Amino acid sequence: MFVRDKWCWGRIGLSLVAFLLAVGGGEAWACHTWAPIHGDYEINKHITYNTFEWGDQINFYQYTQNPTYEHETLVMNKDFADELSIFSKDLWNSNLPCAYRDVLNQFDPVDNFAVGSTCAGNIAPTVPYYVYINLRPVAGGPETSGAYISGQLGYGGGPKLGAIFKIASTFGTGENNNCRRLKDRFTVPSSGSWVQPQNSPHKKKGKK
Repeated sequence: MFVRDKWCWGRIGLSLVAFLLAVGGGEAWACHTWAPIHGDYEINKHITYNTFEWGDQINFYQYTQNPTYEHETLVMNKDFADELSIFSKDLWNSNLPCAYRDVLNQFDPVDNFAVGSTCAGNIAPTVPYYVYINLRPVAGGPETSGAYISGQLGYGGGPKLGAIFKIASTFGTGENNNCRRLKDRFTVPSSGSWVQPQNSPHKKKGKK
């Protein structure tokens, strides 16, 4: 993953959205249409495991005709854990449609353990999706690290073409405060759950 390229495309996309908002009015960030609205996680020196669901208002095509989505677990200390060997048979897995694992970039300031979908338009609402990447401890590394969980909407039918928007790990705070990180900074190892603060989980069948 080329973070600088993605941030560059992200800034271009954000500028375009801000321009359209200024010209036509309306809400520039409608996170509930492309970001999952609640999920669970387990993160330690051996695994990053995430489950999550989208709400009934899911609509990736509101932003692009070739949407992609990437679910990211960012660990701030790069000596906390590493991925298993790329030759491992159980390095990662996911039930996202057209799933892929993003490759770690040694030049990134943090470890971004990410799995995504190159055909996000096939993601369905209220379906429990999961992603995991198996890890190994780094010898002499710290026992804890800061981390956060984020989501990324992309375009172009492939993971290498960059992102239009990013949850507030990069954008969405300040003037455009409708989009937030899925899980703001916390300490790992830990497990828990999150709910997008601007969205309630979808209503279960049989409940009003």
